[in-house]
Amino acid sequence: MKECTLLASPKTAAQNTLDSWGYFSMSTEPGSGSSNNKMEAAAGREGFPSDADLLAGVRAGDSQACRAIVERYQRLLYSISYKFLGDHGEADDAVQQVFIRFFEKAGRLRKAKALKTYLARSVTNECID
Repeated sequence: MKECTLLASPKTAAQNTLDSWGYFSMSTEPGSGSSNNKMEAAAGREGFPSDADLLAGVRAGDSQACRAIVERYQRLLYSISYKFLGDHGEADDAVQQVFIRFFEKAGRLRKAKALKTYLARSVTNECID
């Protein structure tokens, strides 16, 4: 499997990539979870790539597909982790770790339809650990 080009070396490059995308603004933005819901509802509609398309892009090394997955699911994962941990910094760290592991192992995910469930369960497990 070819990794995202921005994620050539594990963790350090992945963390830098998420930082450069402005990922860590989650805890400082006003909490309006509506944009994630809109993106999820738009997935699969004309003009918006499905999770299967994005996962195929990640497997092919497309950095835009990587970014689209982060943008689509970061609010959901942050919401889950914050409910578990109750701390903005720890919630950000948990979500970051989930995305790092996801991009390192994206080729192993069998069903693209299960992407949302996979990520949500991964962040839950990260919070429990």
